[in-house]
Amino acid sequence: MIKKKLIALATALAVVAAPVSAFAAPSPNTTSGNATSTFGSVSVEVSVSANGGGSIAVDAADPSTTVASNVPDGVKAIASFVISANGTTGPYTFTYTLGSGYANAKLAVYIQHEDNSTETVTKDADASGTITFTQDKLSIHTIALAPSTSATEDTSAVAGSASSATKDTSARSPQTGVNTTAIAGVSAAAVVAAAAVIVSLRKKVNE
Repeated sequence: MIKKKLIALATALAVVAAPVSAFAAPSPNTTSGNATSTFGSVSVEVSVSANGGGSIAVDAADPSTTVASNVPDGVKAIASFVISANGTTGPYTFTYTLGSGYANAKLAVYIQHEDNSTETVTKDADASGTITFTQDKLSIHTIALAPSTSATEDTSAVAGSASSATKDTSARSPQTGVNTTAIAGVSAAAVVAAAAVIVSLRKKVNE
């Protein structure tokens, strides 16, 4: 009789512990848009992402004709992108990769927002020529060397015309945030409780 109770108790504890594996923190989808622009000999890749549904469109523009309105006279653009969204809101994360030829260069991103307001973001590129920043609006982004730069990047980027451009306007990938700490803690507690009950019942059987 006691053995049957032991089996029943162990089964009940297993059933109680099983739902723990289903713990997961809900995460929003990540919507992203990507594009590559080649101007002269420089290929510039951009990725734009935001949480939520909808889509983000990223179009590579010819930087000799389409630039943000606040680009200073005499500044030669490396690349220019027109970025818009449908059904999604910021904040948006922008990642630009220009390649190792722009490693550690000081880059300026001249920005003309959809409401025609403007601003300039200046960032130091990493070893792969990549910069990342976040904003709440979408707009025209024009990338250039910051006027104060003393770097020796590939200046052939300022000559020529825009050529190949590719884009992915609505890539969306779900993310899951599983709380592994909670799972481990609850599972461990269930195992300890089961072991304690079984030991206690075995002592009664021996007595």
